[in-house]
Amino acid sequence: MRASTSVQARLRAWFRLPRVIRPAREGWWYLSVTMAVGVAATNTGNNLLYLILSMLLAGIIVSGLLSEQTLRGVAVRRELARPLFAGQPAFGRVLVANRKRRLRSFSLRIRQIDPNGTPSLLAYLPHLAPASEAQTAYKTRFERRGLVRLPAIQTTTGFPFGLFVKATQPQAGEEVLVLPRIVPLPADLVQALDEAGVSARPVRGPGADLHDLRPFRVGDDPRLIHWKQSAKLDRPMVKELESEEGGRITLILVDPTPSPQKPDELERLEQDITFVASLAAHLLQRGGEIEVRDRGGRQGALRGEAGLFHLLEHLARYEPPDSDEAPGPVGAGDGAPHEATTVTVWLGRGLVAIPGSAGEGGRLVRVALPPQEMTR
Repeated sequence: MRASTSVQARLRAWFRLPRVIRPAREGWWYLSVTMAVGVAATNTGNNLLYLILSMLLAGIIVSGLLSEQTLRGVAVRRELARPLFAGQPAFGRVLVANRKRRLRSFSLRIRQIDPNGTPSLLAYLPHLAPASEAQTAYKTRFERRGLVRLPAIQTTTGFPFGLFVKATQPQAGEEVLVLPRIVPLPADLVQALDEAGVSARPVRGPGADLHDLRPFRVGDDPRLIHWKQSAKLDRPMVKELESEEGGRITLILVDPTPSPQKPDELERLEQDITFVASLAAHLLQRGGEIEVRDRGGRQGALRGEAGLFHLLEHLARYEPPDSDEAPGPVGAGDGAPHEATTVTVWLGRGLVAIPGSAGEGGRLVRVALPPQEMTR
């Protein structure tokens, strides 16, 4: 079966024309006049009409040769500035290179073709010198997270007379990873997180409270020396301060059951993915540390911007399970959840469990994200 499929693909590639040609509006008039002159010359046998017909046909041949010379050796590639976020504009550039060493290219139109077949113009280059490269700004927008294939790119030209449009075969676009969008959390939810004790497990960092004492090391700030303790132990001791923000959060993600199928269920799941991404961004930007547990296992401690992007890539690739079985306890026996503040999110249901201020009890909150987006 695979061998026959491979042979069919090779045959299609062999017989596929490298160029697509279609007459422009003026080209249809040109072809109509050419046919009329040809019919008249055949019926009358007039040598002058034959001369005019030969000139008209020669114009078609010259147009085909010059347009082929224009498209040959032209390479197009598209670059997007990463990372890409759903629901936000994405900026990049389109690079057009003329690899011919001596011949120029004229009247190049670079367009992308959407999956529904609708073309849109990306760039127009009236002239491209030999062995040179031109670039133009590119802007697009992705509405959904996940792996997205960019629209195909096609190069066309109407050179030299504008009678015929010659185009290359569409060049398939590459796949890009679109991260979930990040929006500001509601004020009441931020307050609930603060009351839950995000700093339930203190971490080292800039702050006013004392975290620990340790011996002085080269490079330490002398202003942090604890003189009283240093005199008592007869060696310099340095204060390690406790971060006023941050702490450790265990984020448990519970898969939806049954697997969402309807459009409103899928939209609810996307909103919950957005919430998880926004919650992680909020906690990590405050200097926190996140540990994520889901059916894929346990991810190590995530910190800072690098940890945020690692989690966002994980969420961008998230797919609900195909099975309709009820999800088991996530991360059971995998560490000690009581050592950190545990936040549980039920994906597809719009629910999140926020613990109480003492680390026990807590409340169930329905996710309701604001419509505005956070500008990154």
